[in-house]
Amino acid sequence: MGKFVGFVEEILSADEQAPPKQRHTAMRIFERLKAEEYQGGYDAVRRYVAKRRKRKRETFIPLIHDPGQRLEADFGQIYVDFPEGRRAVSVLILVWSHSNYPFAIALPTQRTEAILEGMVQGFEHFGSVPREVWWDNPKTVATELLTGRERRLRPLEVSPAA
Repeated sequence: MGKFVGFVEEILSADEQAPPKQRHTAMRIFERLKAEEYQGGYDAVRRYVAKRRKRKRETFIPLIHDPGQRLEADFGQIYVDFPEGRRAVSVLILVWSHSNYPFAIALPTQRTEAILEGMVQGFEHFGSVPREVWWDNPKTVATELLTGRERRLRPLEVSPAA
């Protein structure tokens, strides 16, 4: 493709900003190249475009977690039918980041004492304690969302042994 590589790169770079349905196919790029007096064949263009797109697709950051490193915690809600009527019940969900092994327990509230009791039961169930716990912003744990992953935490959850 020689001197036409830059032209193809410009097209493909512009396509990254375009909606998927408006991006160039290898055939459309080939037609544009022919209008620019390209003498090569379609297969060379098709192979180049496929290779370039594959290279772009492979740029990602793999999420790899060591065993025992991180536990992710969040609250969900289920509705339970009691004799006195239907009621929303908070559920503490703990999931190991490494294996996606879950633990869930219904709690009477999302207050600190219930969270700590639920976490103790989760740790007993797992038979271990993680090096870190990542919360998904319940008000009982995070009092203020800052920038990025930064949070202002309530003191007891920062140091549960206190």
